[in-house]
Amino acid sequence: MTEMQSTIAAAILATIPGADLGSTRVRIERHYTQLDVQSVDSWSGGVSGLACRIADYLSTTLALEKDTPAGAEFTPAAAGPVIVYRAGHEGIVAGIYTTAEAARQHCEALVSREHPTARSVLFDWLADEEDDDLAVAELVVQVDGGDEATTGYTVTPLEVATAYDPDADE
Repeated sequence: MTEMQSTIAAAILATIPGADLGSTRVRIERHYTQLDVQSVDSWSGGVSGLACRIADYLSTTLALEKDTPAGAEFTPAAAGPVIVYRAGHEGIVAGIYTTAEAARQHCEALVSREHPTARSVLFDWLADEEDDDLAVAELVVQVDGGDEATTGYTVTPLEVATAYDPDADE
């Protein structure tokens, strides 16, 4: 976990007496009406998963919202590797995004469409290396309180070169 993710996880855990990172699960629901049908989208997972989502949101959103002083000039950051996130299902690309959060949302929306709206679908993301920002994350679901099952949906971070390197293709 990054420092920001750890701070967010600690804040979440502080709201629940006796909660700890390993055994505490979080569930978030969004109730809405679509085409006159009551629907629910939900996300469920560990505190570290929620902390990761919040940190992703904050790092992209707050960076964009910073006030620029009057008369200041924009200077682009030094060129370096760019990371994009590929949402996919069993090798088929569903989309490519600039944030892991957007890629996860796409996968979760696709899985939601596979289940009737009356079913309760809880999402969780598993990665081989929880603190590795470049680890592939796999979506698992729990439907109607049953066992967690893999879905075949993944979010894969990809490093995109900002310039051609003739030595890199050898």
